[in-house]
This record gives sequence, C-alpha cells and structure tokens, in this order.
Amino acid sequence: MKERMSGIPLILFLSTLMLLSTMPLPATITPQPSIADLDSDSKEVVLNQAQKIAIQNAGGRASNTNWVRDAGPDAGSNNGHFNINSVHFEAMVMDHTNTHIIVGGTLRGDVAFGSIQPATQSGPRAFVGSLSKWGSWNWVTMTGVSPGSSAGAVLGDIAVSSTGDIWVVGTFWIDIEWGQEWDISNGGGIDGFVSKMSSSGTWDWGTPQGGSSDLDSMHGVTTDSNGDGFVVGSFEDHTYFNNTSRNIQNGQDGYVVKINKTNGDYVWDVIIGGNLGDNITAITIDSSGRLFVTGYYQGDVTFGTTTLLNVGALSVFVAEIDGQGNWLWANEAKAVYGSIIPYDIEVNSDSIYLGGDIVGRIELDGQNWWVNATVQSAFVARLNKTGTWLWGLNSSGHTQHLQDIALNPLGGVVAVGWFDMDHSAIAFANFGQIGLTAAPFAAFFAGVSPTGQWMWAESGGGP
Repeated sequence: MKERMSGIPLILFLSTLMLLSTMPLPATITPQPSIADLDSDSKEVVLNQAQKIAIQNAGGRASNTNWVRDAGPDAGSNNGHFNINSVHFEAMVMDHTNTHIIVGGTLRGDVAFGSIQPATQSGPRAFVGSLSKWGSWNWVTMTGVSPGSSAGAVLGDIAVSSTGDIWVVGTFWIDIEWGQEWDISNGGGIDGFVSKMSSSGTWDWGTPQGGSSDLDSMHGVTTDSNGDGFVVGSFEDHTYFNNTSRNIQNGQDGYVVKINKTNGDYVWDVIIGGNLGDNITAITIDSSGRLFVTGYYQGDVTFGTTTLLNVGALSVFVAEIDGQGNWLWANEAKAVYGSIIPYDIEVNSDSIYLGGDIVGRIELDGQNWWVNATVQSAFVARLNKTGTWLWGLNSSGHTQHLQDIALNPLGGVVAVGWFDMDHSAIAFANFGQIGLTAAPFAAFFAGVSPTGQWMWAESGGGP
C-alpha cells in the first residue's frame, strides 16, 4: 500500500507476529509513557499471570515466534563486484482464503527461495511469491525482459482482491515482460507499472504509466469489493494514462487512478499538485469501501476545495477520496522546520494510522510535536476517520527508518524498519524506555498500543 525506501542491503525475513490490543482511546496527540516507563518507577509492582498476558496483548506481540524464513543468494553463488545476488522483500499480505502468505519484492542474480531457484538474472526483477502459513514456499513468479535487454523492474507494493487476484505495482525501465506480453518504456526512461496475476501466480495483464521523464512511478495499490484496483504514485513533466496526457503543475506531482480488473485500462485519474513537489506514497481502503491516501508536499497542495499550505518543508497530507475520484477532506502534519514523510497507511473501523520518518518540529491541528532536530526518527501516528489527529509517537537515537506498519482488529500497531548505518561499532534506537543496540545496521520490530505508547521492541539482522 505504500512507497518503499530503496537501497536496504539486507535479506529481510518473515515471522508470524500476533497483533493484539484492548486499551481505550484518548483524544490527545502527546506521546504517552510506555509500560517500561511505569514499571521502572516502581520496583515493588508484582504482576500476576493474567496481568502479564493483558500487557503483552496490548503491546501487539505474541509470546512466541512460530517460524522464520529467508530468501537470498544461492548457496553456491558468489557475490563479486559485478555479481550481485540479493533478495529484497517489500510487501506481504494474506491471500483471500487466509491460508497463504503472498510476498513481493525485488531480486537480482543467483538466488533461492528454499528449494525454488529462479533463473539467474543480470538485473533487478520484480517478483511475487507464495508461502503456506507454516512458511513453506509454494511458488515464485517474476517479471522478465526482452532478450539481450539491460532492462529492469523494482516492485513497490502488492494487494490481494476478495477473489484472490494479486495486484502488483512498481517501476521499470527500458522494457518489461509479464508472461508472454511485454511493454516498452515511454522514451526509454523510468516508468511505473501495474499488473494483475491469478492466485496461482500466472500473469493476466500489465499496464505501464509514464512519460518523458525518469521520475514516473507507482507506489501503492489496493482493491475494492468489485475487484478493481486503485493505485497511487507520482510523475514529473507529463504522464499518460491510456491515451490521456496529464501535465505537471510544478516539480513532482502525485496521482490516484482507478484501474479495470479485466483488462488493466485506466477508469479515471486524479492529479494533485502545487507550487512545489508533491507525492502520494500510500493508499488503503476500509471495509465499507472508503479510500484514504497519504503522501508529502511542499509549499501548497489542493484536494478539491481544500488547500494545505506550508513554508516549503516536507509535510504530510492525509485525505479521503471516493470511488469516483472526488476528494472529501484533507488534513496535514505540517513541518514547521525539519520534515515528515509517510511510507504506509492503514485503517480500521474508527481510525487511520500512518508510519514513516520524522525530524524537527511538526504541527498537528495547531499543537506542536517536538522530535530530534538533527537525526531522522521513525514515527507512528493516529487520526480519526474525519481527519482529526489523535496522537503521534516517535523513536529516538541514531538514524531510524520506518518501512511498514500492521494493525490488529482492536488497534494494536506493529512497526518495522531499520536503524543506523553511520557507525561501525555503535548503533542504537530507543522506543520509549526500550533501547536496542546493534552495529552497524539492524532491523527493528516494535509494538505500539492504541493510545500511542511504545510497548516492546526487538532487533534483528546486522552485519
């Protein structure tokens, strides 16, 4: 559902984390003390087993990790300077039967997914794979290129419809192939793509998006109850949707498009833009079909009759759009100084949740949110479904980047990302009073209560 920050040089792994939470919801944007804060102030508190379980559930963490699976360089391969063998996971969703896990990402070189070993690739290829709930790889399918081409593709996001169709969006250059069909990039530049495949991994169709610039991309995708797709992304200069040309207003602009599930045609498109750069990074849909998007802007940006303004710092917008492409409302997290960029958006029955990166001083509905002024931190924030901010929460320490968030039905949040690439011996990140240390680079997994408290955090990976 979101734009991904590229260039993460580690093999990500999958694990089953239960997301449980039952805490009440205050209307405040001030980050609140974590359970670790409260516990550290009173060494005399003794919890019974039921209390321990309740706290654990509120934090969104199961007591056990059931399994871990990875994918990466084949055991017999070599990683020389021009022989890069790697797998980057970018997205993960359950299938329509809730019995298989669908993952997507980008691979290159000689790699393996358990016993499945795709043909060696000289450049990046977008891939989709399926695992059982117990972690066994079922199949892996990837995009192709024409013979002898130096083309490539990078996956941005995946979604699964209620009938099992798998939607894939991303970026490609020169040309791209889906099964036996292929497309050529507009002008040989970098373009976006959207494609659909069956639940068993067979490509149905693919549709490009692009113009003359090298800054066209598709970041996020979701589907409605009819199985049609909604995609968000950005472009520069001008871009084409079918045969319709859209011109940029200034710098980089964002867009939302609806796409027909049968043939991949664009049904409608909506462009946002202002006097500086704008980008829609993520989209989600709730159980009643309401669509919500997020992204970042500079200067000003207009959504229907609502115009958001700032002094030019990178700021967040959140907006609702209906199924016909009409904007219903929009709000912002305004960077007074510094910046804030969202990479994921999720929604449940009563709230909208964002995750991303933050630095400096941010204004939420007139109230200040103070964050480290010099080092990038990760954030999680919550709004109600009419756009009022409820709370915002950030990490601290060395550089952190939030890659993804996930919700349970009761509002618990799990945030996933990485911290620090700056020091060969010391790397740390703080989630409330919970500190993680690793060097020089590690992934983090952290739980947030519905009221905006860090409840637990763990690290993984490393050198």
